[in-house]
Amino acid sequence: MQWLKVSRRVALVVVNDTTVYPKFERLRSEMIVQYEHYFPTVLVVKAAHIVADRSHKMGALEQRTIRAGDVRDEGYQ
Repeated sequence: MQWLKVSRRVALVVVNDTTVYPKFERLRSEMIVQYEHYFPTVLVVKAAHIVADRSHKMGALEQRTIRAGDVRDEGYQ
């Protein structure tokens, strides 16, 4: 179990979410995505303007968004 300390503003975003969770739950059951990925996902989708990792450097060992341009044919071998 993971514990997080968040501001009231962030907590309200998560508690009031009715769009990301249903999609996440469907994908979680299909792809075995862990629940711990929901929290950062909903914050990026619903409240990217209030999360603190805006200075993240690519290549560091942290989460990132993977876009279509990041996928190359070599990865399918």
